[in-house]
Amino acid sequence: MKPIPGQEQVTGTAVANAAAELWHGSAIPPLMSSFSSVALAAAQAAQPALPRLHLFDEIPADWQAQLAGLACTGLVCHWRHLTDANIFAVKAAGYRLVVYTCNDPVQPQRLLALGVDSVITDAVDLIAPN
Repeated sequence: MKPIPGQEQVTGTAVANAAAELWHGSAIPPLMSSFSSVALAAAQAAQPALPRLHLFDEIPADWQAQLAGLACTGLVCHWRHLTDANIFAVKAAGYRLVVYTCNDPVQPQRLLALGVDSVITDAVDLIAPN
């Protein structure tokens, strides 16, 4: 969710409600994600059953408190800011970990081997699905 500044709550609520309606009865629910904790909180309030991931550029020191406070199932961060220690900490805490936007054809396999759950890329012509 990418809300307009000042419209975070409205956006989170609207997107969560629309997603819940569109995916009603689906075996796999849509995944809500945003850099905005306000939008994520609104999505949580509107549709608590939909899973949420908190987006960060760099993982902040209080990441675990932020995820717990929003009942997120994991986080997404820029792959270049990810360290082996971050990977271990996130996974040891029981959260999912996704990285964006890795267009380097060598890095996805390394990141997945270290425990990253998924890699977002624009280079689908260079990076085959795993």
